[in-house]
Amino acid sequence: MFSAQTDEDPEKLRQKIIQASYYHAKFRGFNDQAISAGCRDLDLPSVSGTLLRNGPYDIVTFAMDEWLNQMKADMGRYHKAVEDEETGEKKEIHFEDLDVTHKLHVGIKRRLQEMSRYVGTWPQAMALGLRPQHLPSTLSKLYQLSDEIWYLAGDKSTDHTYYMRRHNLLKVYCLTEIYMLQDKSDQFKDTWVFLDKRLEEMEKLESLL
Repeated sequence: MFSAQTDEDPEKLRQKIIQASYYHAKFRGFNDQAISAGCRDLDLPSVSGTLLRNGPYDIVTFAMDEWLNQMKADMGRYHKAVEDEETGEKKEIHFEDLDVTHKLHVGIKRRLQEMSRYVGTWPQAMALGLRPQHLPSTLSKLYQLSDEIWYLAGDKSTDHTYYMRRHNLLKVYCLTEIYMLQDKSDQFKDTWVFLDKRLEEMEKLESLL
């Protein structure tokens, strides 16, 4: 599946080990077992895993970056065929045609759909991210996620609402992610209903301020 040479630049080799380990984290978890399996895929001794300076947490940050990039690409490509209520004709709706709340929904949903492939092992990743030595990085990446979604939704605020909106959206995202980890409904339908309700609450709260 992967290949590597032991005389490669250490940083490039580190990135290859992280990528290979990321594949195994879906089944083995975000742990040393995933790193060892990734090293085996690359025909490297397991000791090569020490190149991951933060251990399994390096796989977690890789996953968060990968899912963020995929979410951004998917938001830009978003389109949906809908039927006009008056004429019955079908028309194509693109991301820029959506209202702000719907844009936020699309962003969070796409990010969580990426995570859903790892839903069985993500709690372990969350536990790693909450460790004191990793928490600043975790919070930074979560804030980046909220910031990117608001930016793509067209937010141009520069006053105090800039931070308030990102804080509130981050809260909605975290609550929905936790809900999703326990959701047994088909294709996480209950999660998307939960998400809509939290966004409605956020919208009402901001309208009062």
